[in-house]
Amino acid sequence: MGKPEKPPAQAAAGLPIPDPGLNAGQGPTRHILPVRTVTTIKEIHLRLPTSNARAYAAAGTLLLLSASLVSAQGAAVTLALTPKKGDSYRYRSEIKATLMGADVLVTSVEKHQIDDVATNGEVTLTQAQEENKVTVMGMEQQSPASPPITFTASRTGRVVNVKALPPATVFSEGVMRVLYHLGRPLFAAKQVAVGDTWETELENAAMAGKKFIVRTTYQGTEKKGDKELWKVHQVTSVELPGAVTQFDHTFWTNPTSGMPVRIEGSVKELPTQFGNMSWTETTDLVP
Repeated sequence: MGKPEKPPAQAAAGLPIPDPGLNAGQGPTRHILPVRTVTTIKEIHLRLPTSNARAYAAAGTLLLLSASLVSAQGAAVTLALTPKKGDSYRYRSEIKATLMGADVLVTSVEKHQIDDVATNGEVTLTQAQEENKVTVMGMEQQSPASPPITFTASRTGRVVNVKALPPATVFSEGVMRVLYHLGRPLFAAKQVAVGDTWETELENAAMAGKKFIVRTTYQGTEKKGDKELWKVHQVTSVELPGAVTQFDHTFWTNPTSGMPVRIEGSVKELPTQFGNMSWTETTDLVP
């Protein structure tokens, strides 16, 4: 004897019906698919309740947007220092330091003037301090502005020449030269993608015959205000007279010029004429 026909209403709706081989209410219930098998995404959406359909549609849109973002972030880029001759940039910096057990706050404003851009892409700029204020243990005092400094950097940001340095007061000349090498991101000489890390070997001006390695990572783009900026993280450890100094900085740079828009960082155990100094710093481009 054949099986009884499925109740049309239940089968069409895909509702559970009792197994014909069991007494009703005394055994397991099995689900019967609708007569016409759902085979397309469109059909699935049609069978979902309205609220669920909207949710699935929204989820699909988010997935597409995420895929587009990953694709954009994953594209290889050429990071480079490319300002134009005559451009000028003004930066406001805040340094919170500890020296000889005292809390020190230094706030300053500097102007960076692009003096020349050579045919090989090397950039010559002059860095002039316009304001400098020092607060030691809550007592504020104006400090004389440092003399202007002119130096030349390659398209990758490596300093190739420093024309003049101010007289050594807090730091030795060798330490100051190391600081100028690390004042900006060191870009790769080739295209990079998000997550790529490269190394730059530099001469240690404070320790004759020694070098140090700077490790830089491209972290993609990040929006600051209305601008999409390159984000670069950079770390190094440098042997200096009397200390091994740790540098850790993140740079947000303008893709149009390669110049920083914001810098956040820390320096630990930097030797000075008064003992080792550690600090955190933030620098912002002044509109």
